[in-house]
Amino acid sequence: MTITYDASKLEYVKGEAGSIVINPSINFAINKEKDGIIRILFLDDTLLNNI
Repeated sequence: MTITYDASKLEYVKGEAGSIVINPSINFAINKEKDGIIRILFLDDTLLNNI
């Protein structure tokens, strides 16, 4: 997913997975590409044993 925002009105501070995401070090990534663009990747690998 890509989120675009007005960087003159909002500041990206950080992004982290909530408690519902199992094994976020593998299933979740977030990157501020540049001011105004954030890219998020979520891989729902819950059908496998990720615990």
